[in-house]
Amino acid sequence: MKKTFARPYDWNVICMICRERIKASESVRRWDGLIVGANHAGCFEYRSPLDMPAPPLRDQRPLPFTSPRAADTHTLQGSSSTISVGVSPFTYTIGSSPEQITFTGTITQMTVNGQVVPSPTAAGDDQSKVQYAPNTVLVITYTGTLSMNTIVITGHSNTSASL
Repeated sequence: MKKTFARPYDWNVICMICRERIKASESVRRWDGLIVGANHAGCFEYRSPLDMPAPPLRDQRPLPFTSPRAADTHTLQGSSSTISVGVSPFTYTIGSSPEQITFTGTITQMTVNGQVVPSPTAAGDDQSKVQYAPNTVLVITYTGTLSMNTIVITGHSNTSASL
């Protein structure tokens, strides 16, 4: 057959790999979108199965045993006392040991060591517990009545189960 010829309802296409002229009826589209000759050796190739790895199978075997996770329960040890709250703004200095303070009331503004911090009772709680480091200075502005109870922390015990 001649190198160039006419075929009704067919047109010329260039193979995108070997650049040979072929008829559209003899061409195919490869997996990567290239148009190549269907009978050209080396031009047409199937997609490698390694391009699409199978997802790993889920391991359905149960574990032979598991240990239950116990909730950690810490109990503070120390002396408990009530703080006499003066007029607003009230200044309180933590002693030489860390303290956990329970606030009951509405605190509008609080500074810790000169820096304004979010109010511990601003989340809508009427009562909150906060632990402070030794020698911390608290300045508390409040509305209504405020009561403060403190626990001077001398240690803690962990009552969670251990294996």
